[in-house]
Amino acid sequence: MLRETVKTRDFMVVEDARKEPLADNHSSDIYNDEISLFDLALILWRNKWAGVAAAAVMALSVGYLLFATPIYKADVHFLPPAQQDIEALNVGRQYVLVGEELRQYDLLSYDVAQVYEEFIRQLNS
Repeated sequence: MLRETVKTRDFMVVEDARKEPLADNHSSDIYNDEISLFDLALILWRNKWAGVAAAAVMALSVGYLLFATPIYKADVHFLPPAQQDIEALNVGRQYVLVGEELRQYDLLSYDVAQVYEEFIRQLNS
């Protein structure tokens, strides 16, 4: 198998000698990696409709974002507490330990309806 080494720029390339050499239209411009402003302008002019279309889509998107009326909706549903959720509120309302004596208070226990009504009243205030 024939191989040849070709030095291009700053690195070595090993090519298969049986392959056809690449067409090199700019053999004298091997070290020229600059692009001319004329070539750049020509490429932009050829693709002007793609640029115009992208700019139009972007302008329409920005216009919609600026002038559209935002619509927000939120729903909240509160469930009444369960009896086990309010048991901690009733601790110490009927009996209290004073020293070694257990005394009875005249405070009534909270029920679920009372706690939920108070919660809604506080929420609406």
